[in-house]
Amino acid sequence: MKLIDIRRAYTLANTLYGIESDDFEETALYAWDLINCRHTRLYRFIANTDDEGKLELPCNVDIIKSVHLPVPEAANADDWSELDRDSILIEGYIDANKHFEDPTYTRGKLAKYIEANNTLYFAHPYKNVMVVYKGILADEDSGLPLVTEKEAQAIAAYIAYAYLYKDGIKRRDGNMINLAQDLYNK
Repeated sequence: MKLIDIRRAYTLANTLYGIESDDFEETALYAWDLINCRHTRLYRFIANTDDEGKLELPCNVDIIKSVHLPVPEAANADDWSELDRDSILIEGYIDANKHFEDPTYTRGKLAKYIEANNTLYFAHPYKNVMVVYKGILADEDSGLPLVTEKEAQAIAAYIAYAYLYKDGIKRRDGNMINLAQDLYNK
């Protein structure tokens, strides 16, 4: 399955329906969300929190799978310096065996956090916090999501529907509204 930039939908809307829209991105992203065509993959993101315990997430985060602190599970997250050397070696051996069983396994203790406004809030500042998340595949230059050709055609049809429906309401033209409704049903 080949993924293309969502801006292809604007080219299709222009070519197939003769639509030239100024608010293409907003309409295309609404249509993309409406048809629920999210292409994702698993990402790992490692960063330090600020002094207040806040960690800003990348813009392509869809679902957070887990958040880990870089301490052994046998340790207390607040003070793991008291853990003896043997426990750390045993924990490392156990983690090494787990690592080969599951490709999504991540070392460390699960962290408690609160998520709001694309930011994670922790009780204390931490270093090297690992966030495992499902992220939306997006174009690196524009940041817009990637879609298939069929999804681009559906988004183009929705853009044409939105344009014709809005124009039909402005002109009070019932035929144009009916034509827009036919595009929506398509």
